Amino acid sequence: MDRPSPSPVPLVPAAHQPARAGIYWVPELLSFALATPERRRGIQRLALAHLHRQVSDEDLRAGLTPDYTNGCQRTPISDDWYPTLAEPNVDVVTDPIAEVRPHGIVTADGAERPAAPPAASTPGPT
Repeated sequence: MDRPSPSPVPLVPAAHQPARAGIYWVPELLSFALATPERRRGIQRLALAHLHRQVSDEDLRAGLTPDYTNGCQRTPISDDWYPTLAEPNVDVVTDPIAEVRPHGIVTADGAERPAAPPAASTPGPT
């Protein structure tokens, strides 16, 4: 027996239009919000307030607070990103990576940490 669709999108082609509009307009509105220094400061205040609400550990929060202006890098939009980083089985390492090895990384301070190899991609043949 077929299960009912959780969304009307597959059943009603016109339902795609609001989803596509959202995909288009959210980045457009975000770029408008970042267009002036005053607006960027407002976004920065909202982002830092969100960080303070989700991360109670001051040291971790300091490591997660960017030292660059909001909008300079991609902003993760997630409600579970910060809580995940606060889990006891997660280490947030802010030291520069000096070397990538098959089963871990070596940071600039010489510490070797076990880790899955980072994913990388190139635009064409190497």
